[in-house]
Amino acid sequence: MGVIAGYVFKFAKKYAKNTPVAAGIAAAVATVCHTIMVLGLIVILFGPQYSQALGISQAALNGVMAGVIGTNMIPEVIVAVVSNMALATALSSRYVGIAQQA
Repeated sequence: MGVIAGYVFKFAKKYAKNTPVAAGIAAAVATVCHTIMVLGLIVILFGPQYSQALGISQAALNGVMAGVIGTNMIPEVIVAVVSNMALATALSSRYVGIAQQA
């Protein structure tokens, strides 16, 4: 995950020219990727066992996971973007030389 966020940050920094904005974009992309990968891998690797443990069908599990992605991912992205932009602002003012090199 860190590799994805790092490359997104470098790409966004090239076009945004603003460290906090680039950090917010990287946080949003990383959070979306993380949520989809974790829940997707639960369905792929443990779908039958997980649906049986919940007492629902595999198709219903897919719907439940889609619902979880839809409802939880939005607040997660908002929190990640706000916190990362605040952190980037604080750190870029303290470590100006390091932030400009990134």
